[in-house]
Amino acid sequence: HRDLHRLIRRQRQMCIRDRYYTGSDGGVLLNGEPFRAQPPAALDSEAVLYVPSDFHRCYEITFPGKLRSLGSAAYHGLMTARAMTAGVLQGRIYLWDAAAVMAINTAWSMQIGTLSGKEIAPSQWNVNQKNKEPILFAHPQNFEKIATAINRIQS
Repeated sequence: HRDLHRLIRRQRQMCIRDRYYTGSDGGVLLNGEPFRAQPPAALDSEAVLYVPSDFHRCYEITFPGKLRSLGSAAYHGLMTARAMTAGVLQGRIYLWDAAAVMAINTAWSMQIGTLSGKEIAPSQWNVNQKNKEPILFAHPQNFEKIATAINRIQS
């Protein structure tokens, strides 16, 4: 239990110190240096799916790996670059909560869409409203497998 809290604290500190952004060449930079997403690892018991903190009220998830919520939609969105991150499920959020990580994940060639596979783009989003459906960020080879493992039980 103590180790988990230490890990979460270290990850949050990393997020505060680190600056992720897209460069003029379309790539992702981390503190001014090129930063590429790692190829995805197998979807097994060590894989991680990052979920909203209230996922247990809204979803039934049959995923072979670990479910984690670190309390930040933006930070979850950056975790897609890690090999052990199978994907990131975002609930109904506002565009400003997702816009930066959408740009970064697009630069990493991640698939971004609804659980039914419909692609999501900022231009389709009403700025004053939350998105209508949950959003999944995942490597294209894993997107469908993860999306079918998530069943929305509540709006």
